[in-house]
Amino acid sequence: MQQSRPDSLLLLENILAEAEAWATAHTDQLTGTELDVLESSRRASFIVVPERCIERLIRTLAIVSIFTIIILLVTLYWRLAGR
Repeated sequence: MQQSRPDSLLLLENILAEAEAWATAHTDQLTGTELDVLESSRRASFIVVPERCIERLIRTLAIVSIFTIIILLVTLYWRLAGR
C-alpha cells in the first residue's frame, strides 16, 4: 500500500511524536494511508535528525573557529605592538 509521496508530507520531530501518540490511542481509526505516512515519517526521522545534529555541529565549530582566529590575531597584534 506504500505509495510515493513528497517528503514535505512527512511528519517530523514534535508533530511526529504527537501523531504517534494520537495513533496509539486511536489505532482502530487509522487508514492504511495514514499508517503508511506514519511509517515513512518514522524512517525519515532517523535520517533527518542526525543530519540536523551534524549541521548544528558544523555551525558551532565554524563559530568557535572564527572566535579562535580573532583571539589569535588580537594576541599577535598586542605582542607585535608591545615591541
